[in-house]
Amino acid sequence: MSIYPEIPQLLINKNFDIQTPAIIYDVEAIKYVVKKIKDNISKIPNTHICFSVKANRNISLLKTLVELGIGADVASIAELDVAKSAGFQHIYATSPSFSSNEIEVLYKNGIIPDFSTVSQLKEALKNGSVENKIGLRVKFKLDLLDSELETTFGEQSRFGIDVFSSDIKMLLKKYGLKVKQIHVHLGEIRNSNIMSQVALGMEKMVGMFPEVEVLNFGGGLTYLYSDENEVTKTWDILEGVIKRINKLLNRQVKVIIEPGMLLMAMCGYLVSTVLTSDVEGNHRIVTLDSSAWNLMYWTPPILVYTYTNNLIKDMHKICGSTCYEKDIFIQSNYNERLDIGDRVLLAPAGAYVTSMARNMHGFPLPDEWILNNNRLYRVGGREVGVN
Repeated sequence: MSIYPEIPQLLINKNFDIQTPAIIYDVEAIKYVVKKIKDNISKIPNTHICFSVKANRNISLLKTLVELGIGADVASIAELDVAKSAGFQHIYATSPSFSSNEIEVLYKNGIIPDFSTVSQLKEALKNGSVENKIGLRVKFKLDLLDSELETTFGEQSRFGIDVFSSDIKMLLKKYGLKVKQIHVHLGEIRNSNIMSQVALGMEKMVGMFPEVEVLNFGGGLTYLYSDENEVTKTWDILEGVIKRINKLLNRQVKVIIEPGMLLMAMCGYLVSTVLTSDVEGNHRIVTLDSSAWNLMYWTPPILVYTYTNNLIKDMHKICGSTCYEKDIFIQSNYNERLDIGDRVLLAPAGAYVTSMARNMHGFPLPDEWILNNNRLYRVGGREVGVN
């Protein structure tokens, strides 16, 4: 991936020792990734980055993003509360689960909601929860390859409104609503061809809603960043479309992208200790003191580093701590032999780990640590040095 930050040297240190399991977030890596994305999109007029708070609600990390000038995207009132506590100045919100009462809360906080379904908008209108200005999360047809259908959804997405439907046209006209924001997120923007279709679709939306002020292209950028050439082509395409839109409107729209996984995933590491180590057949099966099933459902990890004195290598199956047969971090990996008491460093663990963790066996979440200026700080706790 072209945007991978370097592994901190402090973590590649056999004397590095904290209680496990632990998740460590690298502040310098976050700064690096943010700068990389900002540099990539700098040629697109009036474009801003918002972080999808659903990816990680750690308030220390969110405060770091605030310092870097990042905005927030929230999908619940709980996420709104933590975003406000972190100090985000620019917050956007969309979710089909927002109730009419919660829609009112968004408006009271100066947030125009991007309505995700027609019935959500109808219900909010019926309850008097909607102000004159609204946002719409939209969906439209994309011409996709079979290989893209698993991660990119187009009009098949369960999220978003078909703005060509008679229902939405009737509601907008009946209530005199002004569409100020258009939001699209149809899964992974895997390549420049998909971005071209999404950008052209948004250009059509602007033709329908000329009062629009914000165009939100969502996230789903992680796969794209595995190919530097596609990254360049993608942002070149968006630059051209946005400049045409600005010329059409004779003013600048605000453009939002919302990376969650891309921005934070590789900035976090899981440190875990080996509890059992047994040879079965041609594999060494090890059990860690953390659970892949509980923590890494969305983020299959790689082994970054082994904290062991062994030089001989074995084929390993690295397993989690639950009694679920499929609780496996890595099915097969050739690395230094891991014995009981050895530790491993796994990544990515910065996004969609703690924010969507399971609770099998009642295992607690790992402690969370911040790595900054070559020092470790436990979230809500003490500072630790390395000998």
